[in-house]
Amino acid sequence: MKLVNFSLGTDAISVEWQGQNIDLHNCYDFQSIRYDVIGSTLELSWKVSPESWAANEKLSSLRLIFKNIIYLQVKARDEKCLAADDLCLASLSFHPKEQRDEFETIVLGVASESDDLTFFFESDWGIIVNSESGELIPVLRTE
Repeated sequence: MKLVNFSLGTDAISVEWQGQNIDLHNCYDFQSIRYDVIGSTLELSWKVSPESWAANEKLSSLRLIFKNIIYLQVKARDEKCLAADDLCLASLSFHPKEQRDEFETIVLGVASESDDLTFFFESDWGIIVNSESGELIPVLRTE
């Protein structure tokens, strides 16, 4: 998968965009997942957290758009977890497609273009995606 205008951070909870570290675990709340079957795209959306520690974030929200989906899997959430845990990304990592049943696998470092990208959330739900490309669409704060 080619990441067009962003890369994964070295800490397994962030992405890098235009020299900025965007902490998806601490500073952004997950909002939505949208899969367009006909268009073969997956869209994941985050909104900046209202908490004081996110006050200096440059983006009010962002979307990650994956085009020409090759593989997509969504793992069910743990029903015992709080609904608020669905909003919090626990980890983000590339990993080999041979490990598709291991949502909690974190592989730091350079990935091959055939690797999957895994998003794992605090409520134990997750997304594994492989596509031709991924792009970050930012919405800058106006304040």
